[in-house]
Amino acid sequence: ARPTLHGVKRTNDDPMDNSDTRGFTISLGETLPRYEVAVMNGENFGPANVSWNPIAGEYGTASVTYEAISCYVSIAHTQVRCTMAPGAGRKHSWTLFVGAQRSRSPTSSYGIPEILGISGAGAFDAHTDGGQVVQLMGRNYGPYPDGIHVTYGEGGREYAAKNCRAISNLVINCTTVPGSGQNLKWRVTVREQTNIDSPTMSYALPAINSITPSSSSTLGTVKSSENIFLNTSNSGLQDVLTTREILFGNHYKILPLSNPLLTASNGGFDVLAFQAPELLSGMKGFDIPISVAVKSGSSLVSIVESNKVL
Repeated sequence: ARPTLHGVKRTNDDPMDNSDTRGFTISLGETLPRYEVAVMNGENFGPANVSWNPIAGEYGTASVTYEAISCYVSIAHTQVRCTMAPGAGRKHSWTLFVGAQRSRSPTSSYGIPEILGISGAGAFDAHTDGGQVVQLMGRNYGPYPDGIHVTYGEGGREYAAKNCRAISNLVINCTTVPGSGQNLKWRVTVREQTNIDSPTMSYALPAINSITPSSSSTLGTVKSSENIFLNTSNSGLQDVLTTREILFGNHYKILPLSNPLLTASNGGFDVLAFQAPELLSGMKGFDIPISVAVKSGSSLVSIVESNKVL
């Protein structure tokens, strides 16, 4: 009779839906691995402890198939155990081969990726120009060095990290892209499975380094077309999701000039060009603080006040 599978589970009767992508686990203080074993109950598996009843197993989806490392009849006719191979993904259907006959079973899944820690030059106070390495420490990254997709941001999806590679099942290296923001979450996707939560990283806060010229007429510079330049760091000028506003005390909010020849990144700094408005009647014509508000998407990143005044 054709073998029939009724279900797949772990040796402790737990569901087979969170297997380690390495195919084994090692607990703290242990030196030997504990291999992931799938237990399948059913019918017509044949006798146990005989050499003439070879059992083979495979599992996977329409796009990928894994061969179990070893399978054997553990209870005559009704139970087979297989050791799982390294892999990744979810809802894997099982097939057992008993002699020349095959059978399809319920599904099993590897564990979802987990991010447990973040390190590297881009993990804290990252430069808004990007290009810094971030290392994601965790588990269940799978045996596919280039088979991962990594993003990060306020919702975990706004920025796509570059040059991501799974160094091992436990470590991924990525490079940051131009951006801004604080407490950004990371998302790792392997074979349609994505981590639920993660530690966060932050880009460096913006800073105003200098203002040229540092004084202007109370009539402003709009009519005279005179430009004023703020030399800033980490204002996110190379990121299309980041916007900037220049504030004159509590009275004016203006946008930097859009001319890329004037407002541009230069030597690792962001130069913001603007034209000063005419002061309102009754306003003092001195000691007006200049600030820069930097926003990432719809969320305010920070407001940095310069010690320079007009």
